[in-house]
Order: sequence, then structure tokens, then C-alpha cells
Amino acid sequence: MPDLPAQANFEHLRRQAKDLLRAAKSDDTDAIARIQAISGQLNLASAQATVAREYGFSNWSALKAEVERVQAER
Repeated sequence: MPDLPAQANFEHLRRQAKDLLRAAKSDDTDAIARIQAISGQLNLASAQATVAREYGFSNWSALKAEVERVQAER
């Protein structure tokens, strides 16, 4: 599981989720498997949940809150 970068950027994380979904919809078996490990649906919410889980968060909202918290501390 990768660590969330100290200077995490929420827009970058959103792009990661969109890229993951795009790859899954293009039949990338790794992307499909990553999303299906979290959810049975190939949609943006599932891709976001996958990215959040891969960074060690329970869901997308928790990931977003942590990024916002860290940015507010800077």
C-alpha cells in the first residue's frame, strides 16, 4: 500500500481515480481487478473508493478530509 504523499494534491488524486476507471473501461485487467476487489461496479465512485483504500483510507471522503487537513496545516 503506497503512502499518501506529504504534499498530496486532491486534484491529482481525482485524476488517479478517473485514470483508473478509464483503464478499467479499456479492458485493462489490472485496473479491473483493483476496482473489483473493492466493488462489483465499474464506475467513478468505485474507482475513487479503490484509490482511497489503496492509500489506507476507508473511503473517498476520509481521503479527501485527510488531504484537506494536511493542506490546512501548511
